[in-house]
Amino acid sequence: MRVALRNATGPVHERLHRAPSFAALARGELALAGYAELLGRLGACYIAASEHVPITPARLALLHDDLAALGVPPAPAPRLAGPRTATARLGWRYVIDGSIFGGRVIHRQLDYLFGQAERGRRFFRGTPGAAQDWQRLCAGLERAGSEPEARDEIIAGALAAFSAFEALIGQAEPVDA
Repeated sequence: MRVALRNATGPVHERLHRAPSFAALARGELALAGYAELLGRLGACYIAASEHVPITPARLALLHDDLAALGVPPAPAPRLAGPRTATARLGWRYVIDGSIFGGRVIHRQLDYLFGQAERGRRFFRGTPGAAQDWQRLCAGLERAGSEPEARDEIIAGALAAFSAFEALIGQAEPVDA
């Protein structure tokens, strides 16, 4: 199931990585103001997604603390058409929970802005227990995805979640200041 998810979501995942703000961050060229704006947009995505899928309160608290440290409120949370079924919700969770691991890469990439300081980027480090939560989710994905109809619904849910993130982040231009 996870291989099918990676294959199906690969193109949109790569488009997000090429989004101007993410690309500038990866090159170590995104200014602090641009990073703050990006985190505000991401915050809006996660806050909106938390209405439909479980996101640990500790992770959301880190997000809010980082935003406060940067003096930026999250962008207004969009109204997301969340998953319609529990099976589609698994696809959304694959995207949301999986972002913790990508976030760890972003956390390290932010060294050029933060040095040794953590506040302002702790959201990307993740929370204790995230690896175990991910393992449980992956086991659930494999069980649920053993049926072709469920597999298609999980993939559709993951694509919908990625599309929601892409709509807010994918076309944003980095702030140069």
